[in-house]
Amino acid sequence: MSVLIFFSLSDSKRSPYIIPLYPAAAILVGWLISSWIKQKNLRWFWADLPAWIIAVVIGVAGFGVGRLSRKSLGIFGEVYALSSGYGLEAKKIVTLMLPVVSLLGLRSGMMVFFLATRRNRLYTIALILVMGISMLYVQLPIMRAADVFKSPRMVSEEINSYLGPDDKFAAYSSSGSYWWDGYLFYTKRYIDLLDESDELRNYYRQDMRVIVIMRDRDYERLPDDIKGELKTAKPFRVAEKGMVMTSNEVLEKK
Repeated sequence: MSVLIFFSLSDSKRSPYIIPLYPAAAILVGWLISSWIKQKNLRWFWADLPAWIIAVVIGVAGFGVGRLSRKSLGIFGEVYALSSGYGLEAKKIVTLMLPVVSLLGLRSGMMVFFLATRRNRLYTIALILVMGISMLYVQLPIMRAADVFKSPRMVSEEINSYLGPDDKFAAYSSSGSYWWDGYLFYTKRYIDLLDESDELRNYYRQDMRVIVIMRDRDYERLPDDIKGELKTAKPFRVAEKGMVMTSNEVLEKK
């Protein structure tokens, strides 16, 4: 418990830090579930109450996912809009979410029925199945669909379509902090790293097409004379990062 409390208070939270807790937690959870299935004398708040809460939460989650696919209900509308902003089109969201709604709704109903009839073993099996199937579904179809939009592959392919063999590609960061490995990998191009506005200004003034990518916050801070020289300033997103693709020319695919 001291390990859990210590690392819960810490700003840095990584799962390897609390690995020593897992064996003890597994033994305690196993003992609790075994006692509950055998209906030994356990106080209601140790097993019955958490079991009801889990069943209800799964049902609410199924309802929430359903509303997410319908583009409404407060925060779910915001999540839908955010997903669409990353490029995950509406039809794809609905296609991915409908199996989740069916799974969660069905399992929640079964779990409530098993609790009401005191079939604790069947409840436990249903819970294990819903957790296992949900994890597999998230790791396979959902993560595969989302992976495209959290990596720089798509925008890197677009950058390559604009650049000729003699054109240049750069990344600008006013803080000097760069996270451009993905762009380097997917474009297969050398990336000039810039961190000074004068350096950036001179880069745009070369007698060739150049493309410079940067965070949206860095673009907003650019001096007006630099922005005035740009012929292209195209916003895009990679995961949670707002980015801008800039060029000294109007970008047309080669």
